[in-house]
This record gives sequence, structure tokens and C-alpha cells, in this order.
Amino acid sequence: MAGERVPYHLRQNKHVERELFIELLAHVGIKTRLTEYLYVGFGGPFFEDFKALHSRLGIRNMLSLERDEWVYRRQKVNVPYGCVQCKQMDSAQFVQQVATIRAEFPKANKLLCWLDYASPNQLPTQLDEIRTLLPKLARHDIFKITFNANPATLGDLPVDQTMGVGVRERRLQFRRERLRMRLGHKFPGSVDDEDLTPNNYPGLLSQILKLQVSESMRENPELMFQPLGCFAYADSEHTMLTCTGILLRHTERDRFLSGTGLRKVEFASLDWQIYKIDIPYLSVREKFLLDQKIFDTEPRSLVEDHGLWFDKDAERSAGMINDYVRLYRFYPHFHRIYY
Repeated sequence: MAGERVPYHLRQNKHVERELFIELLAHVGIKTRLTEYLYVGFGGPFFEDFKALHSRLGIRNMLSLERDEWVYRRQKVNVPYGCVQCKQMDSAQFVQQVATIRAEFPKANKLLCWLDYASPNQLPTQLDEIRTLLPKLARHDIFKITFNANPATLGDLPVDQTMGVGVRERRLQFRRERLRMRLGHKFPGSVDDEDLTPNNYPGLLSQILKLQVSESMRENPELMFQPLGCFAYADSEHTMLTCTGILLRHTERDRFLSGTGLRKVEFASLDWQIYKIDIPYLSVREKFLLDQKIFDTEPRSLVEDHGLWFDKDAERSAGMINDYVRLYRFYPHFHRIYY
């Protein structure tokens, strides 16, 4: 799939997002048996998500989808466990054949599906796939989606319009119209130019997804889509948006949220709110110093008095430290290993 050359195992914000996803699933596991799920995702060359879900949650029914033949061949070398099966198949084929694929895993009676999209130009097709898949899901099935949320992928003004007064406003208007043309009837009714800024674009995509989910669930009125976690993060120029939810009966929502303890989880997104992940890249010394100081020292003091500058702007540095304080338990540890 898209992103086959990206070393996802070295991206720290994505790593934290994955850890938060697993933490949410662990809470869900209080009410459902996660070992009874079939996990379907895009394993890519490294299978990082598969390794984490198997080792941490004990999921053994696992299927990796891959469109590109050369990546599929590479997967045969890197497949981490014998319980992971690989299919050369794209997401559209999976959506059409989901019932058949379920039948191929008789030991799994629930589905955990992660469609990790990376291509922003295919957003309308991706939304169509979601619209088709959701009515096919059953009670307690879990669905996760990833979108590219970088508004720059909508294009830029012609060169002759990038000078003079009002460039920013013209650029936002241009990108709003590009998105309108790309989505057609899927474009929401009310979109401001400011929704096309880097900070706000993930929220707009979340709104678009919410509308598609709402429409698709009309075809399965006995169930509702309950959001669990919505995160925005960036390890490069591209911001990614992920949203996870579970299908529940309308009458069991309150009991499910209370029984799983999800209402008390700080980073759970039970009403589509987006949790932004923006932790700093740290040296070993910086990490050790932060771990010692974060419990009794204000972030601004850590920047100005202890030299922990992670951005030229002190407020941004302090904000990144605040994020680290909330997420330090999930921060990755990358070390050199000699074979």
C-alpha cells in the first residue's frame, strides 16, 4: 500500500499513537475477548502493528493486506509470526469480500480492521469504501481509519498569485474549492477558509468522516458507531488523522463505557474530539532529565532554566513538554543493536 518505503518503526509520534490505540483496545477487552478477534490491516514491510497487537493483546488471527507485488514478496521474508497470513489484495477488494474473509478464520468471531490510508488524492474513494464496509460490520466489531490530513496536498496557487497582499487568504480559498471539487456531494455544508489551515484540517476531515459514518449506519439501524479515539500527529511534513470506533447496540452504550472505564481515560475520544500528539525528539540525556523533572517543574521552567528547547519558540517548546508529560509512558525507546 502507500507508504511502503517509510520506516514506520522509527516514527515516534506514530509509535505513541499506536500505543494509545493498544491502550484503548485493552479497555475494550474488559468487555470483549480480544483473542477472538480477526485483525486485518496493512502490514507493510515491517508488520509493526501486527507485532504489537499480537505480543500485547494476544491476537492470533491476523491478516495483512498488500496491493503491490514487490512489497508482498518482501513481506514473505519479514512476516513475524506463523499466525499472520498475507494476501495480495487492496482495500477495495477487502471491503467487497469481507464476509468471505471472515469465513476463512473460523476461530475468530469478531473483526478488528485498520484501513491505514496514506494517499490524500484518493479521499473520495476511501470514504466510499468506509461507507460500504460499515453496514457489513457486526456488534463489537472495531474499525480504525487513517487519513492524510495535510492541507498542502490539496495543491497551491499558481505562481503569479503567490505574491502581494492576501496570499494566505487566497491559498485557503483555493484549497477549499479544490476539496469541494474532490469530494463533490460529500463536501460538508459549512466549511470556513480557516478549516483549511494545518491546525484545523484534521478537524474538518473528522467532520467529513463523521457524516459518512452517520449515513452508512442508517443501513444498520440496530447498531451505532461509538468513537473510541481520534488522534492527529506528524513525524514529517504530513499530519495524519486516525479515528477508531466500535459498533454497539444503542441500548448498551452507557453500560459499555462504564464497564470498560473509557470515560476515565484522558485520551479517549468518545465524542469525536481530536487529541493531538506532538512530543519532542529527545536525546538520551534530555529524556532522563525530563523524566526526573516533569513531576515537580513547570514546562516553561524546563525550557528556560534547564535548556530544553525543542523549538525556537518557547511556548511551542513548553507545549511539547506538556504533551510529553501526558504521554511519557508511551514514548518509544530506540537503541542501536549489534547483530
